[in-house]
Amino acid sequence: MTAKDNPKKRKLSPQQELFCLLYVKDKECFSNATRAYVRAYDVKSNQVDSARKSSSRLLINVDIAKRIASILDGCLDREIVDRELSKIILQDFDLSAKVAGIREYNRIRSRITDRLEGNFTFSWEGE
Repeated sequence: MTAKDNPKKRKLSPQQELFCLLYVKDKECFSNATRAYVRAYDVKSNQVDSARKSSSRLLINVDIAKRIASILDGCLDREIVDRELSKIILQDFDLSAKVAGIREYNRIRSRITDRLEGNFTFSWEGE
C-alpha cells in the first residue's frame, strides 16, 4: 500500500502546509486562495492566472481541505467567537449586522427562543 492509498500516511508538502496556514491565519491572505498560493509558492506577478487555477485545485484537494478545517478548529474557540461577536455588536457602522449580532447573542444566552408556529397533529398507532 502506498502513501496515496493510505490516508494516514499522506503528508502535505511544505508549500501546501504554508498555503493552508496563510489561507486561514494571514490577514492579507485570509480566505483568498490565490493570494495564499502566490505567497506560499513564491509566484511571480506575471503568473497570477496560473496561481488562481492552481489555488482552486488545492482547495478541492481532500487533504488540503482537511488541513484547513483542522487549523480552523484550532483557531476558533469560545473566547475568540465571543470577542468577534462583541465587535459586531459594539460597532455602529453596519446596523443590520449589529442587530443580527444582538439577536445571536440573546439566542446563545437563551434570553430569547425561536417560536414555532403551525398546526401539529399527532397520531399513535396501536391505540
